[in-house]
Amino acid sequence: SIKGHFDIDTLYNYMANEGKFRVSRATLYNTIILFIDAKLVIKHQFGNSSQYERAYNNETHHHMICTECGKVTEFQDENLKQAIANTKLKKFHASHYSLYIYGVCSKCTWAKRRKKKDK
Repeated sequence: SIKGHFDIDTLYNYMANEGKFRVSRATLYNTIILFIDAKLVIKHQFGNSSQYERAYNNETHHHMICTECGKVTEFQDENLKQAIANTKLKKFHASHYSLYIYGVCSKCTWAKRRKKKDK
C-alpha cells in the first residue's frame, strides 16, 4: 500500500507497476471521490496540487509545504496539538483539523544561497 500522501498519478503508476490492477485514471478520480465521501481518504490541496492520504489509523500531523519545490513534509508537535486542543471553539465541536505551513525548505534555501554565490 502507499504510505503518506499521494496524487492520482502516483496511485495510477503504483497500480500499473503492480501488474494486478488495470484501471484508467478516470476510474481512479471517480473512486477517490467515493472514498472521500466515505471518510476513508482525506484530500489536501497543497497549492495547485491535490494530494490524498488515508483517513484511518493516522495520527494527527501537520504539513510544511515548500513554495519553491512543492515538497510536503509531515511533522508532529505535542505543544501545537495541546494548544489546539485547549482552544475554546464557541458552538462548535471539532472532529479533526489540518495545519499547513508554507515556506521554503532547507534544500531550496541552500540552493538559492549557492546560486547567489556563483554569480
